[in-house]
Amino acid sequence: KDESAVIARANLSREFVDFFEQHFPMFFTSVVSIFGSAIMLLFIEFYVGLAVFALLAVFGVLLPKYIAKNDRLYLKLNNQLERETGRISAGDERTLKRHYDVLSKLRIRISNREAMSFFIIGASAAAIFSLAIFMLSHKQANAGHIYSVLTYLWTFAISLDDAPRLIEEFSKLKDIGKRVDAGLEGDIDKI
Repeated sequence: KDESAVIARANLSREFVDFFEQHFPMFFTSVVSIFGSAIMLLFIEFYVGLAVFALLAVFGVLLPKYIAKNDRLYLKLNNQLERETGRISAGDERTLKRHYDVLSKLRIRISNREAMSFFIIGASAAAIFSLAIFMLSHKQANAGHIYSVLTYLWTFAISLDDAPRLIEEFSKLKDIGKRVDAGLEGDIDKI
């Protein structure tokens, strides 16, 4: 069991490097783009900006529950991955089949949650774009103003679209961090 956990933790710890190389710059850019676009929309088209902040508030209220569910799924997934080497070494076909069935079900649940998140974000963005187009069509807005509003909305929507993947990465890293810390504490206790 110890050997299996060490191998799994070594593989999982590579996720930290990937996060800081790929996802951290995306996270920083997305946060700045989301709030920068929302603030600019408040100045150039107040009610559209207000709708964007209302949407952010709704997502902010739902976010802790969403993150908690992701944390539980990654806990279960990483528990299975830690046990994988031991199960392969045992060579019991029934145990391996059950193990890979559980892994596939967990990965499907994670993937389905991500897909649903993209759908909700896309539908929300479509609603805000519709609101903006409706409001702009009922006033004497010039082409530059319309372009500005739609550009800031587009920046907001594209940046918000990165959120599900970033939240997944965060959940994954939190669980991996706990496992690596637990492994290091165990190694220190042996010294």
